[in-house]
Amino acid sequence: MDASVKPLNKNDVRVCEITGYTSEGMGVARIGGRAVFIPGGARGDTCLVRATKVSANVAYGRIERIETPSPHRVTPDCPAFPRCGGCQFRHISYGEELRAKKQRAEETLARIGGISLAAQDVFAAPELDGYRNKASFPVGRDAGGVPVTGFYRERTHDIVPVETCRLQSAEANACAKTVREWMTQTGRSLRHIVTRGGDGGILVCLVSAYAPDKSAARLAEMLRRDVPGLCGAVWQEHAGQDNVILGGRQSLLWGSEYVRDELCGLEFRLSVQSFYQINKRQAGRMYARVLEYAGEYESLLDLYCGAGTMTLMAARARPGAKVFGAEIVPEAVSDARENAARNSIENAGFILGDAGEAAAHFEANPPDVILLDPPRKGVSPETAAALLRIRPARIVYLSCDPATLARDLKLLCAGGYAAESLTVADFFPRTAHVECAVKLVRKQ
Repeated sequence: MDASVKPLNKNDVRVCEITGYTSEGMGVARIGGRAVFIPGGARGDTCLVRATKVSANVAYGRIERIETPSPHRVTPDCPAFPRCGGCQFRHISYGEELRAKKQRAEETLARIGGISLAAQDVFAAPELDGYRNKASFPVGRDAGGVPVTGFYRERTHDIVPVETCRLQSAEANACAKTVREWMTQTGRSLRHIVTRGGDGGILVCLVSAYAPDKSAARLAEMLRRDVPGLCGAVWQEHAGQDNVILGGRQSLLWGSEYVRDELCGLEFRLSVQSFYQINKRQAGRMYARVLEYAGEYESLLDLYCGAGTMTLMAARARPGAKVFGAEIVPEAVSDARENAARNSIENAGFILGDAGEAAAHFEANPPDVILLDPPRKGVSPETAAALLRIRPARIVYLSCDPATLARDLKLLCAGGYAAESLTVADFFPRTAHVECAVKLVRKQ
């Protein structure tokens, strides 16, 4: 039997060529007539691969030796890669990363949604490092009891120690360093460190299973000493056993519970809980494209509005229009209302509630345009049904997951819409994540 189609079994070792990437950034090869997913592969690699898992539905492999390296392969510039699950593409060139993300967006829309769209633009990131304005570090101790901060190894809760993450700001990394020093001095522990940066400095949230005590006050003093631009330190008592990082009872240790930031000429007040795009420069470019796709409108509804960024930009763009934002997180709605006031925008209102329920309120008087920026899971069936009942002239869908985007677009297009335009943007360089914006127009 031809070796290229010989059935693959666990622990088989075969030579293969990496021909593409999965949505998680793993390499893909055809071995034994089936697709095999191979972490660390680069398109164009010829590798000796050992099959590590073979089942009826999926197969994985491990690179034993690279016979001929891909022309797109580069030397990783982070000592924690690939053990840390934060980055997937530090072993390939940035040009290859952009090509892979564009291809993923276009092919996913076609395969899942049945939608053939070529990307109008691919917005490359101006910075590959230090672009994140929000960081979340899990905190723990190693086998010897030494404090560690870092990130979870992929598909585990094992912390890979990372002293300096290249994706984070210098201030965020400084916060983590100070927490490790504090843990060494006091013997106390935390669950997570969450930081949010902006033009007004950096806000740090310290998440613990216990209420703040004198040692917490000491930590705030050390952060003030070590972190340039610190604008506030808050403590969240969160003793739950779930995977939700934030949501506990919050106390102010020092400074402010908010950080100020400017985006596209508007000023925003942000709490730790508020949704706000992590890559500000890329967000500004994509928001401009979203407003271009929105076109002219006398009324607009922004679902999943977070701290009100797109809502307020849409309101500012057309001062005579009625613009509304809806968000389920109370702190974010509070921030959005404050942001409208601080920018003297009077034609924007905000609704606290689920996206589907909020959309249903507009059935009697449909807006011209609806903006969607849902979480990774996409819109709920209830929200999609409400959209099809409201039937705005245009829907602009901003998504961080091409698969759920394609699923939702398929439903909306079956309900009377046509997908006209696609823009791809790299908000998260060196990771497998990709952001897309799609313009949908109601069929007459």
